[in-house]
Amino acid sequence: MFWWLALLNTAAALVSSGFGIAAMLRPRALAPTEHKPADRFYAVMYGARSVPLGIAVAIGVWIMPASPALALLLAVAAIAQIVDIITGVRTRLWTMVGGAAFATLCHLSGIGVVLAG
Repeated sequence: MFWWLALLNTAAALVSSGFGIAAMLRPRALAPTEHKPADRFYAVMYGARSVPLGIAVAIGVWIMPASPALALLLAVAAIAQIVDIITGVRTRLWTMVGGAAFATLCHLSGIGVVLAG
């Protein structure tokens, strides 16, 4: 993988992890204006997915830059980001859509480079 693409994937993954941590600490800061008792539960669920996945991608692009396992990891991350895009569109959180779209493009580009080998 090109160093700059690894850097972009790292940045996208760490930003996603950062939002996962922020969601766990202050769910109301990131959720739509309508607050329900289950917001904290879902914020922790989001963080439980985004933090370890983001850290795995951020490390994986550097320690196994040409591995088929990295392509699989990036595919899982891309799918998670696509779900975030759908969620952002449904809730009209356009910054969420933009960030998730950027991360998706980074992850899919990484998959393409790894598989092109």
